[in-house]
Amino acid sequence: MVASPARPQAVALAVTLVGGALVVGAVDLLLQFAGLSSPQSAASSPAGFAFGVVFTVILLWLILRRHNWARIVFAVLTLLTAAFTLPIFLTEVSVDPVGAALTVAQLVLQVSSVVLLFKAPANAWFRARAST
Repeated sequence: MVASPARPQAVALAVTLVGGALVVGAVDLLLQFAGLSSPQSAASSPAGFAFGVVFTVILLWLILRRHNWARIVFAVLTLLTAAFTLPIFLTEVSVDPVGAALTVAQLVLQVSSVVLLFKAPANAWFRARAST
């Protein structure tokens, strides 16, 4: 039996960055309930946030198990989120600068994680699972 290659640091960092994005989302949700930030979407509800967290954790678990399709789904969903968030951000920045800053922080963390998941070491790691 051939030992599988170790998980690249880029994959581990990508997962950590997504965890950070979830924390930023939780802070944003708490600020909304405290009345210090305005809700932007259905995901701003506790149920919407909980669904997003569960879905993201499942995708991350599958990514850590080297399922290439999970990494692709995560990338597509992140890029779609970024595209749909831009118009919201443009209106939010003048009304709720704190919420806008948190939105930007989340997007930067998520897009950075996608970049890391598609760097050469990560590509080789996912490819090695596909060939076994």
